[in-house]
Amino acid sequence: MAAGYVRGIQSNGISACPKHFAVNSQETRRMAADSIVDERTLREIYLTGFEIVVKEAHPKTIMTSYNLINGEYANENRYLLDTVLKKDWGYNGMLVTDWGGSNDHALGVQAGSTLEMPAPGCDSVRELLAAVKTGKIIEADINARVEELLNLIYATKTALDAAPKEFDEAAHHALGAPRSSRKPCAAEK
Repeated sequence: MAAGYVRGIQSNGISACPKHFAVNSQETRRMAADSIVDERTLREIYLTGFEIVVKEAHPKTIMTSYNLINGEYANENRYLLDTVLKKDWGYNGMLVTDWGGSNDHALGVQAGSTLEMPAPGCDSVRELLAAVKTGKIIEADINARVEELLNLIYATKTALDAAPKEFDEAAHHALGAPRSSRKPCAAEK
């Protein structure tokens, strides 16, 4: 179902973003929980849905989860992001953290994470520059992430340029309002 959903979204020239990669099993303390999972369980239970959506629908973006997986934050987990997602499954899109889900931006970039949310400002840029200077990461890591971001921009530019520049905000709010508090639309009468 997720693969069909992603194909439908992306047929409009925009990017779908399946989440949360991976082993996102709880909301309580989700930014501190450490999911200890053996390889077979990881592959057969937690990663199968993502594998299907990556191989069948080729999402342009995937969002990482907050939690640690076997002692390493998902967004910094080179095994999951690089080995499994990119090398094993052939994923070539970009990766984005969930809101505030970046713990060490340099390690995330090294592992394959393209963007951190929300827009972090210049602190992350300074962190990346310092990481290159100290040898924590290499410039090629940053270049690879920039290339992923540019590929997304180029892939979605036509749809973005064609999108209306304005929308009826009141109509959108009314459509999203609970059924009991909104006026019925013509189809509902």
